[in-house]
Amino acid sequence: MKKLLPLFLFLTMASASASNCMDLESCIKLSSSLTGKEYLLPPKLKGKVNITKGIKLNSSNAEFIISSLLNQNGYTRVPLQGNIYKVISSRDVRYNPTKEFSASKEQAPEVPKYDDYFMMKYKGIHPELTTNITRSIRPFMSRYGRIIDMKSTGMVIVQDTGSNLHRIYSIIKDADIEPSKQMLKELRAAKKQYQKVSLAKAKAQSCQNTK
Repeated sequence: MKKLLPLFLFLTMASASASNCMDLESCIKLSSSLTGKEYLLPPKLKGKVNITKGIKLNSSNAEFIISSLLNQNGYTRVPLQGNIYKVISSRDVRYNPTKEFSASKEQAPEVPKYDDYFMMKYKGIHPELTTNITRSIRPFMSRYGRIIDMKSTGMVIVQDTGSNLHRIYSIIKDADIEPSKQMLKELRAAKKQYQKVSLAKAKAQSCQNTK
């Protein structure tokens, strides 16, 4: 009888895992009990969960599943202190600090493949290409992802989901190559054109302000 008790408890917990994840809030609370991560939830947390019977949250997959469910419902989680996270709307992630990772052509970022948002700082080998790379990457960003280039340091800074950052890193790394003479010529021409357009806009704005 004593040998059957652990099995009974295991089956009971598995059944509870399936029945206690009916909506986003209940799934988060279940994940918290499995992983020890605590969550501060918004007052009006809304979200639907529709998963197949074969998927049950456990201590190994709970964080990955919760991260994905939050993302599907327009939310994300950001770390506060220790094991405490705050659940926020994904559109507000740019106002909150996220975990940072360094990367270069030789060093891939050790970003978890979750749908949480992280920041990657990529140090380019060819800093003259960072602006061009940044513009090329924008179509591959997720809805609330952001990317900028720091021309003075040759660094590209990207904030996006962990799963998407792996793809973006691969693209940036492949694009960070020594530019040909023709490419340098085109980059200089593009820079001059950009400066010309910016100057024209500034003059037009100045004229409007003086009227």
